[in-house]
Amino acid sequence: MDTKELLVSDRFGVYVPKCFVDDVDLVAWGLDVGDPDVVCVTNGPDEEWYWEAWDSIMNKAKFVDKDGKVYHLYQDGDLWAVCWDDIADEVESARSFG
Repeated sequence: MDTKELLVSDRFGVYVPKCFVDDVDLVAWGLDVGDPDVVCVTNGPDEEWYWEAWDSIMNKAKFVDKDGKVYHLYQDGDLWAVCWDDIADEVESARSFG
């Protein structure tokens, strides 16, 4: 995976969280299918606590790739997997280069 990777496009609107839990390997992201937050988001945006459950998922989900890089979820409309350590390294390199 690169420093960041698009997981779900914002064209899915309020269904971005549901698309994530429906389409990714939850175990690889450190999540359990039976987690109440995952169940809530799986039920869709009509669930009363959908956005709170999504916020909880965003805070606890992490993916570790085969090289040991840790990715976290970041949403700015689109949903991204982001390796913050790599981004910090890129910024530091740019500062020392200039």
